[in-house]
Amino acid sequence: MQISISALTAPVRSEKAFSQFIVKKFAAWQNPLQIVIEASKHSFEKDRSVNMALSIVDYAKRINECLDSMREDLKFGIKFIKRSWFDDSYKNLNKWIEANREYIESDIKDFYREWTDDGELPSKSDIEGYSGAMVAELVYATYDASKAILAFLNEYPKFMSQVFATLNSTFSVDIQESLDEVEILYHATAFKTEILKEGFQSEAPMNRRGLGVYGKQYGISFTYDLYVAKEISRCLKEALLIVEGKLSYHQVLDWFSRDKLNVQDAIDRVKREKAHATQVERTLYLYNYYLWINQHRYNPVFTYVENLANLFKTRRKEDIGVLRCHVKTEKIEHKPAEREIIAPASSVIKIENFI
Repeated sequence: MQISISALTAPVRSEKAFSQFIVKKFAAWQNPLQIVIEASKHSFEKDRSVNMALSIVDYAKRINECLDSMREDLKFGIKFIKRSWFDDSYKNLNKWIEANREYIESDIKDFYREWTDDGELPSKSDIEGYSGAMVAELVYATYDASKAILAFLNEYPKFMSQVFATLNSTFSVDIQESLDEVEILYHATAFKTEILKEGFQSEAPMNRRGLGVYGKQYGISFTYDLYVAKEISRCLKEALLIVEGKLSYHQVLDWFSRDKLNVQDAIDRVKREKAHATQVERTLYLYNYYLWINQHRYNPVFTYVENLANLFKTRRKEDIGVLRCHVKTEKIEHKPAEREIIAPASSVIKIENFI
């Protein structure tokens, strides 16, 4: 029996709506935080009152970064979310809240005592008169951000528990009982030639380990969704073109422009993160970032994109493709959000060249 995709997938429309619902809630928390972060970029004469505001800005930065990370995981919607990454982001932020909540609330109270009278700020013109326009902007932005932070602290745990309850009940379908003893699954790889000759190995050679979690799982990654397999193969082929010098940094940058993505942000990010990297590594980083932020492309989530440069030195276009595999389902692990099934090498009984 071929696994029925429709049986595993909630309607795309409801998936999209659910993703948008989460992102909208994150945006409500983040918008005031982003304003205060921008206001804090000026040069200030440091004094006690300004330092109080800047300590709240530090909290705003941390919360904003964590929520940004989770929003990135939702770029393609629930359909393609990497649940393990999303879960980790949630847990890390939750731990940070538990460890810092008391300090955050205390610092906000100190800020209110310093700047407000019965909860009201002085007029902007009054603050400008004795502290300057930049301080006035910072104080007002910090006041709004502090309210957003307090709302976030109160709402985030309950909101996210509801999100995970919905994810687990609506979008995570247990397929174990509906599987036949052997199922046809797809494996996208840059080692098609070797696997067709030798088969899968229980202990993959270091140069042949997965590019997503980079071999840090016990088995072989398969998908029952041919679209996912084809898109992973496409990304591997594009990465190979970069390593071969057939797809340049400026060509990838042009993709940002064509898809109406922020070109300058991409340039700045590469300069900041890959200042001392080779041109190939810089281009691979740019390409990976393009996949992360482009809502119209599937993102295979290359965890260690910098390693692609070495990996593809020995690869040819013919080595990349999709294998059609007959897999015994007794020992599989299903990851519904990733459309992924993990199986040990011993479970694969037949391998066919497919694409």
